[in-house]
Amino acid sequence: MGVEKRPGYTLGEKEDAIAFMRIRSVERCCAFFRPAVERDSDILDCGCGPGNLTVGLAAWAPEGKTVGCDVAVNQLEGAKTLARTLGRDNVRFEKGDVFELPFEDERFDVVFSHALLCHVGSPEKALAEMKRVLRKGGTLAVRDVIQDCVVRWPRGDTLFDEVNRIFELAQNLSGGDPNIGRRLGALLDEAGFHDVRFNVDFEQPETPAERRGYFDSLAGMLDAGDLGDLAVAQKWIEADQIPRIADHFREVTRRPGSIVALPLGQAVGRKPKRG
Repeated sequence: MGVEKRPGYTLGEKEDAIAFMRIRSVERCCAFFRPAVERDSDILDCGCGPGNLTVGLAAWAPEGKTVGCDVAVNQLEGAKTLARTLGRDNVRFEKGDVFELPFEDERFDVVFSHALLCHVGSPEKALAEMKRVLRKGGTLAVRDVIQDCVVRWPRGDTLFDEVNRIFELAQNLSGGDPNIGRRLGALLDEAGFHDVRFNVDFEQPETPAERRGYFDSLAGMLDAGDLGDLAVAQKWIEADQIPRIADHFREVTRRPGSIVALPLGQAVGRKPKRG
C-alpha cells in the first residue's frame, strides 16, 4: 500500500520554513524574466509565501498593481506587514488556490510562481489556471527545483543525503514532484505558450553569513519545525536521529569552502495573442 498523498506545503509553515523563504530575493529569483516587467505591469505571484518576492516585483512595476496569493493565510499577514514596512502601496495579498485563482480572465500582464509546482499533484491544471488569468500576449514565468541534482562539497556525506531524502519524500507526499524543475520548458510548451525559453539556475548562499542563515533555517525545519515532525510521523526517520542530523548539517555548511547549490529550472512563455 502506498503512502497517502496530502495536499499542502509539507515543508511546514513554522518560523524556520518562513525564514528560509525570506532569504530569497527578487534580484536572484526573478532576473530571468525581468525584461517582461514594465513600470505599469500588473503582476500575480502564485504561492507568494511571506511576500518578499512579491514586494520586490511591485518595486519593479511601481505604476502597476501586484498581487500575491497563497493558501496559507498566516503567511499573508506577514507579507502585508512587510509591504507596509517598506511603504509599498501598489501591492496586495489575498488567499488563493492555484487551482481556483480568485481573479477574472486575462487580469494580469505577468504571472509568476517560485517553487510552487513541486508541491502540487497536477502541474498541468495549475498552469492552465495561471494561463487563464494572464492577458493575451502576457508572460508566464515559473521557477522550480531539481532536487536530485544538488551540487555540494564536501561529497560523500551520508547524513546530508538523509536530509535530501527527507525533503524529496515530503514533496512526494503532497503529490508533487521534487524534480519538476527539469520539465518546466516542456510543460509550458504543452500548455500552449509561445516563445518558451528554459534554462537552469542555482540557489546558493555565497557568503559565510548567508550560509549560516540559509542552512540554520533548513536544519531548523528538521529539529524545530513541521518537516521533522512529519518525517517522524511517516516513519522516514527515528525521532532521536533528527537532532544529530540537523546539528551535523549546520556544522558541515560552516566549513570553509563548503557549498550546497540547489538547481532550479526557469521557464518563460508568452500567452498567444490569438486563440
